[in-house]
Amino acid sequence: MELTKFIKFEALITPALITIVYLLGVVLIVLGSLLIMAMSFAPPPTYDGFRGNCLGSGCSGSTFGTNSLDTNYMTYKSAPSFDGMWIVWGLLYLVFGNVIWRMVCEFIVVVFKINDHISSVDNHFIAMKQNP
Repeated sequence: MELTKFIKFEALITPALITIVYLLGVVLIVLGSLLIMAMSFAPPPTYDGFRGNCLGSGCSGSTFGTNSLDTNYMTYKSAPSFDGMWIVWGLLYLVFGNVIWRMVCEFIVVVFKINDHISSVDNHFIAMKQNP
């Protein structure tokens, strides 16, 4: 590649880089979908309620959050459960994420190929004009 063509934007570097960008995107989509699918095995959230941070005078931190009305917010713990919807979401993200990413990258490649074909037609007509 000549430096003058590079400086005048006659030689483009994006078509050479799009393959690397595509592969990097595929790796990130696969890792993201695996992370989503791993959420199926995550334990449910733990709620500890409101304990100890009472900021008033005459307020005892040890009794805040312990009356019978606050029992839903006290402590909720259970064994890890399996939620199959995360597997479905992960598979959907894996399939549709890669398809959409491929379409985006192909669109960029098509734009640059159109540019190459227009340049070759232009060069052909310039050559015909110089050699009638």
